[in-house]
Amino acid sequence: MHFTFQDVSSNQEYEQTSSDTDEFIPTHENNESRKKKRGKQKRQVAKEKRNFGEAYTSAFSGKDIPCRESCEKQCKCPLTCFEKVDIESRKRLFEAFWGLGAYDAQNSYLYPCIEVIDVKRRRTSGNGETSSRAFSTVFHVNCIDGSKVRTCKNAFLIMHGLQNSKRRLDVIINKKDGHVNHSGDQRGKHSNRPSAYPERILNGVRDHIKSLPTYTSHYSRNSNPNKIYLPMGYTVSSLYDNYKEFFCKEHSLQSVCKDKYFRIFSEEFNIGFKSPKSDTCRTCDKINMKMQNIEKTQGENNQELTDLNNEKAMHQNVAQAGQDDIKQWAEKSKVENGPHVITFDLQQALPTPKLTTGPAFYKRKCWTFNFNVHECKTDTGHLFSWSEDVAGRGSEEICSCLKRYFEMNDIRGEKLVCISDNCGGQNKNWTVEMFWLYLISSGRFETVEHHFPIP
Repeated sequence: MHFTFQDVSSNQEYEQTSSDTDEFIPTHENNESRKKKRGKQKRQVAKEKRNFGEAYTSAFSGKDIPCRESCEKQCKCPLTCFEKVDIESRKRLFEAFWGLGAYDAQNSYLYPCIEVIDVKRRRTSGNGETSSRAFSTVFHVNCIDGSKVRTCKNAFLIMHGLQNSKRRLDVIINKKDGHVNHSGDQRGKHSNRPSAYPERILNGVRDHIKSLPTYTSHYSRNSNPNKIYLPMGYTVSSLYDNYKEFFCKEHSLQSVCKDKYFRIFSEEFNIGFKSPKSDTCRTCDKINMKMQNIEKTQGENNQELTDLNNEKAMHQNVAQAGQDDIKQWAEKSKVENGPHVITFDLQQALPTPKLTTGPAFYKRKCWTFNFNVHECKTDTGHLFSWSEDVAGRGSEEICSCLKRYFEMNDIRGEKLVCISDNCGGQNKNWTVEMFWLYLISSGRFETVEHHFPIP
């Protein structure tokens, strides 16, 4: 008796008509949310340009706002501000301030340049009323040599390009009175939000998303175990329509707007939609993504890019060797007294029935398994189908299908060559090895070789 397990060094999947890709996941617990992949909105672009002092178009009014400039308008105060601070210092001061590019950072820079002091002299009007000023302010600018120069308010605004933003400076002065440290921008950080959705309504959205029939990909579970998928045919719009028309009415809940539903779906859950294309080689995809990133950031003339090209070529050569091995065995099976060569694999699990109507939308589908044995000599396929309520899809089910195939077709010979992937739970395990020994001990074959093009 002779029995052989053989690995062909290749990461490329051989030619097949099906793949075992899906496994039902009934819960969303411990699921990391995915990051939003959304482009910058007009408001965000306008905000960034405004913070850098650049020209921008208002997202609200649509008006073109010019860039910030430090005009050469001279003040007429007794401090002679523009004589104390030369042109080069004013230019560097303006560029440093707007180079911060953040509203809070700019205010933190201005905060120590303003000093609030007690009123030293109060003036009395003609009718005898005394000034009600509570404090006085002193302004300083930082020169190139590190010294501080006192200026008037108008000169301080002009040098920083804030001549059209006096209100911004007044807000800082009011915060400065009685406070040592800058408290930051507090706009939008209040809790008075009368239009916010109650937590009960938001939990209803989460419960609806958790009730969706999701599964994980067979080939990507190691690299991204928290990623789950919805079957083909679903979109965020269709999910929202079902949520609004069926889920909310059934549970007597107020529905949220479509944008809020999409935000919860994309920010709190890591759910994708099944792509109709077949699975691709993980090694090839990894190398291609690295090459694309290098070409964008470092250009095409790069040693690392050359090394990746060589790695890809070697990988494809090894993959081609596995393909050539399969073709050679297929040709050998067609000669007289040649070995009996078969390939086998599980097809993608099929949800049954495949319906998108409202009543069936929230129901868990029954998975149907389809095992395929391809006979290379006659170029014919043999299919074995069963549902999950009959049996699972482990190594015992694989051996049962193979045994039924050999018995139904009364296949015997001197040598049997089997080719499959190296899925440990189905094909590459002791159960299958014992089945090959069973075929040899029963006299059906004298030699069995099992090849794995995928190491």
